[in-house]
Amino acid sequence: GIINDNRGEADKALEYYEKAIGLNPLYNRAYFFAANIYLDMGMTDKAKEYFIKVLEMDPEDLWSYINMGSAYEREGDYIRAKELFQKALDIDSYHHIALFDMGVVNDRLGDTEAAEYYYRMSIKENPAYPYSYLNLAVLLKSGGNYGEAIEVITEGIRNNPDEGFLLYNRACFYCHEGRIEEAVVDLKQAIELYPEFREYIEEDEELERVTAFL
Repeated sequence: GIINDNRGEADKALEYYEKAIGLNPLYNRAYFFAANIYLDMGMTDKAKEYFIKVLEMDPEDLWSYINMGSAYEREGDYIRAKELFQKALDIDSYHHIALFDMGVVNDRLGDTEAAEYYYRMSIKENPAYPYSYLNLAVLLKSGGNYGEAIEVITEGIRNNPDEGFLLYNRACFYCHEGRIEEAVVDLKQAIELYPEFREYIEEDEELERVTAFL
């Protein structure tokens, strides 16, 4: 099952995971990996059922709390998702993904102060995780703090130089601030890393002022 999972052959992997469960209903790893596939397939109820099975056998399984929280988040049940992410943090208060996810659900719930705190904590624990910088920068931008948003995403680029989406978003921030030359430099680098960005740039209203320079 794991071999097929690693190959991206989810259907085959799931078939083997289910066979493993049939042979040994107490093998929690089979439930866990099957649950992740069900989650990727959008079958959140089945995924949650299997994550619960894992947690009944191992109440300290941090990733089951995180991934089941993600299932609830996808369904828009941010309160329940937050509870599960908190359980993950009760196990490991320094886990950068759990901290990041807490930032996301607090943002969804309108608690931007808490969201900012958790994004910053996630960055502190893992400076090489680019999405924490992105979400924090977007949060600051939404509050009109473009200068600070640029500082955050610049730090993210420094620690994750190959993540084109950070460059793309900094270019958007630069455009808002009238820093066109810097935006053009970022977009050219972003396109080098991910050529498909050119299509997004042509359709992005925030970048109308720079498309002629690319």
